[in-house]
Amino acid sequence: MMSVELSHATGGDPTRVASQVVTGVGFLGGGAILRTGGSVKGLTTAAIIWINAAIGMAAGGGRYRIAILGTLATLIVLQGLLPVERRMDRRHDRRELPSGSE
Repeated sequence: MMSVELSHATGGDPTRVASQVVTGVGFLGGGAILRTGGSVKGLTTAAIIWINAAIGMAAGGGRYRIAILGTLATLIVLQGLLPVERRMDRRHDRRELPSGSE
């Protein structure tokens, strides 16, 4: 939505706005993901980087209501999924081999 609105205001191409944001934020999100051994860390952080970029575009484009609603939805989802994330971490920790048994 923001790409289309910003491009109409400036007379530019809406796909160019979105592609530049996707490229830059994808690079940052990719740097947040780490693989160590058999586990992958940082996926939630990478997803939050994407969400922050979208909320930032909305706020920068003057769409404060969308930015606030996006922020609230993000906080609700993160808090709601926190118990699921903790349960998955506990299951993963039980499955790991003791150090030195490789």
